[in-house]
Amino acid sequence: MQAAKQFLYCSFLLCLLNQAHSQELRIKKIGTPFINTYLPEAYGAHEQTYTVVQSNEGMLYFANVTGIIEFDGQTWQVDERVSEDAFKDVALGPQGRIYGASKGELGYFAPNELGQLVFISLLPKIPSTFENNGTINSVDLVGDDLIFGTSKELLIYHPDRDTVSIISSPNILGQSDVVNGEYYIMDSEDGLLKLSGNTLNQLPLGKEIKDLGVISMTRFRDEELLLVTRTKGIFVYDFQSLREWDTEVSKRLKESFGYVGLNIQDNYYAFGTDNAGVLIINKEGELVQKIDKTTGLPDYQVYDLVMDASHNLWITQHGAINQVILNSPITTLDERHGVNGYVLYMSEYQGDYYVSTTTGMAFKPKERPWQSVNEHRVFTSIENYPHRTWMFFKKSGDLLAASNTGLLQVDRTSLEEIYKGERLWAGAEVPGQDQMLIGSVEGHLHFFEKQNGKWKYLHQLKGFEQQMDFLEWDESGDFWMTDSGSGVFRLTLNEAKDEVLSIKSYGRKDGLPDSIRNRVFRHSDGLKFATDNGVYTFDPQTETFSQIPEFNQAESYYVFRFAELANGNIYGSINGLGKGLFRKNGNNYNLELNPYQRIESHNSEYATSLGTDDVWITSSGIKHIDTDYETIPTSNFKAKIREVRIATNIDS
Repeated sequence: MQAAKQFLYCSFLLCLLNQAHSQELRIKKIGTPFINTYLPEAYGAHEQTYTVVQSNEGMLYFANVTGIIEFDGQTWQVDERVSEDAFKDVALGPQGRIYGASKGELGYFAPNELGQLVFISLLPKIPSTFENNGTINSVDLVGDDLIFGTSKELLIYHPDRDTVSIISSPNILGQSDVVNGEYYIMDSEDGLLKLSGNTLNQLPLGKEIKDLGVISMTRFRDEELLLVTRTKGIFVYDFQSLREWDTEVSKRLKESFGYVGLNIQDNYYAFGTDNAGVLIINKEGELVQKIDKTTGLPDYQVYDLVMDASHNLWITQHGAINQVILNSPITTLDERHGVNGYVLYMSEYQGDYYVSTTTGMAFKPKERPWQSVNEHRVFTSIENYPHRTWMFFKKSGDLLAASNTGLLQVDRTSLEEIYKGERLWAGAEVPGQDQMLIGSVEGHLHFFEKQNGKWKYLHQLKGFEQQMDFLEWDESGDFWMTDSGSGVFRLTLNEAKDEVLSIKSYGRKDGLPDSIRNRVFRHSDGLKFATDNGVYTFDPQTETFSQIPEFNQAESYYVFRFAELANGNIYGSINGLGKGLFRKNGNNYNLELNPYQRIESHNSEYATSLGTDDVWITSSGIKHIDTDYETIPTSNFKAKIREVRIATNIDS
């Protein structure tokens, strides 16, 4: 035995299996979910992918023109040795076997003596009476048997006996689906049939259903079927009666050629179309999400929809395989939704939403829904104002905008100029008065007052020339100003508010960890100071700062955003930890990093709750976080050894 060391490299998959949870998926309406798109260059096969299934181990298998594609969450593998014809369907069978059907081939994948997956053809098992004319187009699991559909016969494989039996039809067989464990198929003459034992039986109203042009069948609720048609909408069938389900998306489905339907926990229904992407509605028939080319898919046409064990949606298209992260509290609003430019600030005013960006302003009127069948841009740009707008202020019943041209009053698309001059950005109200103090990029302070119902610019304050990041008032009547690069300052004004009488700076000598990288934020019980060593408060009696122990989980980290929510929780952006939520627990806070830390951070981002329990983060677009959202957990890690290689030629 050689003394030299050698290394074994193991390529393996950690699969997340869905544990039995009673928790229900909640699909958000605000924004668009994250979409991971895989193109042919990534998965290494033909552009055309048809259907998808997930194994018990969490592996995903796709029926593709090239062959069967396997995806473990990181690595793609393509088996193109099986058939010269395109694979049209895949299914999961007993004992976790993956079954596939191509035009002229059918069978399953099983490990050989070396543990490698190989395709086992079932063609030798088929009785000689069957003529294989290249019309095998589907495979479905029914009970413990696999049913392969052709244009005239059903080939039923019985794994326990390793035999194939045949059920023939005098008519052309079409779309088939398994719903609640039962096999349904469309017949060119008799309409909707159900497989019972070894016979296909026509169902009540079967011929009426034939005339609808059914393309997909899924569970509706209880014992009902939901029938998706090409051009006539969607219908509910209870085996005695048939009715059209009039939903918010019905007209769009008729126009865009329905192709596939998917029941999501009886609470949502997803529909894939030829030219409108995916439409997801709730059980009331209201649109919840529209996922198409305008919101992130490479194309409009959809072939298959499957929910995976992590409660996320997979969409197959010509030229793309997409994963849509539905099981998440985080969604995005950006240029797809009418939010153009880098977003600097966000505000809610009289039920409308406003965003300020590097290229101007946009708003969403309260009467406009977050999701619309025919419109994806929920925000409308305020025209004729292409200037960088830094911040909004709500004061005395008005909405004010600080911008590179000065100060404006905003009311939807109406802009009224109050002041034109220096570039205004950070500001603070004068409590109890119809007055505002606003700082400029040039380093000055400007005073505004509402007189006789109109805002007026009064003067620039004397005795002050200083850059600032944030400006806040305190109960003593003073103003606190912070600049990340220069320090923390307390300003005392004269009674006329036209002069700064004193400026006191604070730093290490006063209890702060440093004189730089500090930011002041308003909290319901007073001002808080976010630093590069956690969060601090100021004691006016001792004129010193002290660290707040309730936020000790952020100790030694640079906190650069600190936003209080309506429920008392606090959102924080923390260098070194990412983003997180300080969830209030009595008098203390517990820092939750998952899933917030998945969002990319930037020091210039802004965060607000808009007076709710949600978080809105602005940067390149807007990230919306529903902090009350309960993500359905996945558990039961399993490791699947894919390959073992010896890295050297030295014998052990």
